[in-house]
Amino acid sequence: MGLEQEYLELFVLGNSKARCPLHESEYVDRTGLQRGSVAVAVEQAYTAAELGLSSAARGELPDHVAFELEFLSHLCVKEAKERKDDRPEEVAGLLRSQRSFLDRHLLVWLPALVRNVQLAAPGGFYRAVAELAHAFVVHDRDLIAVLDESTEARSVVAAFEA
Repeated sequence: MGLEQEYLELFVLGNSKARCPLHESEYVDRTGLQRGSVAVAVEQAYTAAELGLSSAARGELPDHVAFELEFLSHLCVKEAKERKDDRPEEVAGLLRSQRSFLDRHLLVWLPALVRNVQLAAPGGFYRAVAELAHAFVVHDRDLIAVLDESTEARSVVAAFEA
C-alpha cells in the first residue's frame, strides 16, 4: 500500500469516522457536545500570540495537529528573536505560553492519537511520524522547564546586580 492510500485509510473520514482523527476535539470530547469550544480555545491561543490561520487553511478546524505543531514553531521563533534582542521578560512570557499550550492541548490528546496510529499502522511511515511528533512535544515541554528555570535565575541575578 502506498503512503497516500495509507494516509487516507488512517486519517481521512470515509463512510464513518477516521480511524486516527487529527483534531484535538475528537480526543478530548468524545460526546461531541464541546467540540466547538475546543476549537475556539485553540484559536484564542493563536490570536493571543498574533497568529491567524492562513487563507489556505480556511475550511479546516484550528485544532488540527498540523496547526497546533505549527503554532509551537511560531512561538519558538518569537522566543528566539526575543532572546537575540536580550528581552528576558518577553522570553519568559513566551515560555509560559508554550508551556500552557502544551499542557492544555497537545500533551492532553497527542498520546491518544499516537496510540491509535500504533494500533492501526503497527509499522511504517505514519507510525514513525506520530511517535516522532510525540517525542518532540515531550522533549519541548522538558526543555521549556529548563529554559524557564534559567530565565528566572538570570532575572534574580540581574535584580541583585541592579
